[in-house]
This record gives sequence, structure tokens and C-alpha cells, in this order.
Amino acid sequence: MDAPEHVLELASACVVAVANSLKVELDFTQDTLPVLDHYLRQAKGPREEILGLVAPMCGAYFGEVVRRTLGDARWVAPDDDYAAYRLQFETVFLHFNPMGTALEALLERSVDGYGSNLGLRDRERLAVEKAVELYGDVREDDYFRLAIRYEVIEQVVETLRSVKPDESDGVVSAGDYPSVEPSPAAPEKVLN
Repeated sequence: MDAPEHVLELASACVVAVANSLKVELDFTQDTLPVLDHYLRQAKGPREEILGLVAPMCGAYFGEVVRRTLGDARWVAPDDDYAAYRLQFETVFLHFNPMGTALEALLERSVDGYGSNLGLRDRERLAVEKAVELYGDVREDDYFRLAIRYEVIEQVVETLRSVKPDESDGVVSAGDYPSVEPSPAAPEKVLN
């Protein structure tokens, strides 16, 4: 399943912005995420631009890297409500908001209301926690890096794929996921 056109446009804008700024061409592979992390750490500009453009385009790129390399994921992308975006996997139950993940990488802090945490089923949480613990502690300054988040998501997907499915056929439909509510916080409050 292809990404929605507006997500692809945002991801393409990220490729152009990074090429203009760093003279490096992003190619939608995991190897480019440290470059994107560097770009985010250098991002400067008006707060509205950062919230309204930089975080969404970097989030779209990050989500596309995850979707294209780890596969079997679909976007929930309701126009301009970036807090309500989600990437939902189709063969394992896992969802998160790449826009929120990029916003946290940009601000280097957690942001409520953007769903960047990984959504899992309770019955699979213990197996995932044990698998992620194998990585050990993450340094505080690395915690919000997209390259690190990708590695964690990759480990979680592999762990979930190895867990024996119960009565399901291995397909997770969009209806299996919780509905996404619009963000309760006004976006301008996020950057204060």
C-alpha cells in the first residue's frame, strides 16, 4: 500500500531541505537517519515554521523509511492534524506517530498529545520490553535521535513477528487499532 500523496510530498520536501542544507541526498534508507538527526539538531527558524513544516516533513520522511524498510505498515494521515497521524503495521500490532517522533527529536524532549510512543497490545508488552532491554540503557542525548528510534522499532517489529499469533491469521486490520482523536493541545503550546 502506498503512502498518501500529502505524506509523500512532505517526505520529498524533507529530502530537498536536507540536500539544500547539508548537501546530502536522503534515499529513504535507515543509513540516512543519522543525517536527518544532524539536520534536526541544526534546524533553526520561527517556532511556527518548526512546528508547521520541519517536524512534519522530517516525520513523514522517518515514517516512510520505517514503512519502506520494515514493511507492512499503513498511514493514517488526516490532512493537517499532524498530532493525529499514525503508522500502523499490518502483520503485527504496533502503531506510533512519526510526526510526533520527529517533533521530539527536534525539541529533544517528550511532547504530550503526539502519540510518538509505541502502541502495543498488553499481552505482547513483556516480550517487547525484554527484547528492547537487550540494547541496554540509552544515553540521554541519544534518546530522541531518529536513528536510535528506528533501531528500537526494528527490534520491536522482529520481536512481535516472532511471538506466536493466537487465533488471528497474522493480519491486523485498521479496525483493530484504537481510533485517533485530534490533539487536545493547541500546537502553539507545544513549543512553549
